[in-house]
Amino acid sequence: MGSANQTQSTSTSSSAQMLSVKIAQIPSGVEPDAIAFDPISSKLFVTNFGSTNITVINASTDVVIGTYSIPQSASGIAYDLRTHDLYVTNNNQGTLTIISTMLNKTLAVVNIGSTAKSVSINPNNQQIYVAAAENGLVALDGSPATQISNRIALRDVLAGLYDPDNHLLYVADGASHSVEVFNASYSLLANVTVGNGPSAMVYDPSNKDLYVANFDSSSISVLNTFTNKIVASISVDANPLGICYDSKNGNIFVSSMGTGSITEINGSTQGIIGVLQLSPPYTSPRTILYDSADNKLFVAGYGSGNVSAIALG
Repeated sequence: MGSANQTQSTSTSSSAQMLSVKIAQIPSGVEPDAIAFDPISSKLFVTNFGSTNITVINASTDVVIGTYSIPQSASGIAYDLRTHDLYVTNNNQGTLTIISTMLNKTLAVVNIGSTAKSVSINPNNQQIYVAAAENGLVALDGSPATQISNRIALRDVLAGLYDPDNHLLYVADGASHSVEVFNASYSLLANVTVGNGPSAMVYDPSNKDLYVANFDSSSISVLNTFTNKIVASISVDANPLGICYDSKNGNIFVSSMGTGSITEINGSTQGIIGVLQLSPPYTSPRTILYDSADNKLFVAGYGSGNVSAIALG
């Protein structure tokens, strides 16, 4: 495939803005939603909610190199480094599709419930966690992970994340505006109040903090994973829906769907370093991902049909 990409340079004179970044717009599909990454092959896998397929992009060259067809609209996605399998949530159908990137075929479709939003992987044991809204958080085992082994009953699970350092599972519950903390046996250890609509989380391994993007309150809650206490609340642009950790400089990047912008947060001070306005403004950015090998951010533009590749200086 490999359509020609549009590249723009963005710079501002304000010290509150990120300066001189280069942005390549990579055509993806209809309503690109989530991104997974294979650091070994430098491939991005992008779910296109409106076109029932997954776009494969070379992260080094910003070129589309293939697609996977799926039977239903795709939303969340995760890549298993051990098995080279993709786990794809089909939000409206409440299913999880498992695709082998080695065999280039679908291995299984697992019924989760009425809804299946995001998906994540436990790097210690390759257990799969599906955020299934009113159906709670669903844990799956096996290779591929097709067997439902546990279900945490919460009212509106929007995201799940495993902390490999503390061996704890964090679950974002939109109904209670909280993050629930569980141990490996699924015993509840803490219930931490965050902002309204916690929609995405990322773990900072250097400071041992958990950053929670609160969609409805347009804020980021910073949770200390040792104490399970909120240590900071950071106001960002409207409707943050994506968040990622920059392993090179320890900073956090947040994509705000309501304004089409990216906020950079200092991981040590929790202060805002700058804000980048994407163009066009109707990009409606969803997932944001950092590629340390190429020092790039990749942002799924739900409204534009593109993935923005942002080369950091």
